[in-house]
Amino acid sequence: MALLGLGLFCILLLVAWARLTDRPLEARPVEAAISRERILHITSDLGGAAQVTDQAGAIVAQFATGEAVFISTVMRVLERERAKHGFASEAPVHLRKRGEARLTIFDPMTSREIELNSFGSDNVAAFAALLEMNAR
Repeated sequence: MALLGLGLFCILLLVAWARLTDRPLEARPVEAAISRERILHITSDLGGAAQVTDQAGAIVAQFATGEAVFISTVMRVLERERAKHGFASEAPVHLRKRGEARLTIFDPMTSREIELNSFGSDNVAAFAALLEMNAR
């Protein structure tokens, strides 16, 4: 039991040291070239409904309540981050395909890029479809 406590204490010290010295995150994926990018405006509500438009304002996709829960959740995370920095929530995001398989969403307002592949294939597929859809 004492060894377990000592191990946890050592981990706590390492984490504290890393945070206090602003050590960079080293578990980030290697930066791959952007093979496809689409700039989109995504509006969503708490029920999971969402509307996606392109830069010209043409509708790319509309999702009824419950159909786009993951897309809505990602947008709420970005909107909360924007609010913390005092930025408008209506600004577009960049949906990016990196290399052959990685999909990210980049917020130019906060410089935050979310690795969508971390959330499972169904959730990645929801965003991947937006890369391919034509505006109506």
